[in-house]
Amino acid sequence: MIEPARELDNYWVCVSGPTQQGIQTLYDEPAADKLLFGSGGSRSAAWTGNYLRRIRALRAPAEDMEKILRLNALRFLNAER
Repeated sequence: MIEPARELDNYWVCVSGPTQQGIQTLYDEPAADKLLFGSGGSRSAAWTGNYLRRIRALRAPAEDMEKILRLNALRFLNAER
């Protein structure tokens, strides 16, 4: 996932699913501009909450967290405001 994210403008990585270490590696490698949080495939609200806790546990500044949790999705959908 990392190499295409570095090279392709239209390649996005959903960080709902990987382990905590995996999410941190994805954040450290391709950068926050390529990561999306998605909850559509979760089995329950508890699973979604667990994925959110993993994202919030990243060693990342608040502006990158905002990208991952909200702004990148708007960019992906061409709905930036």
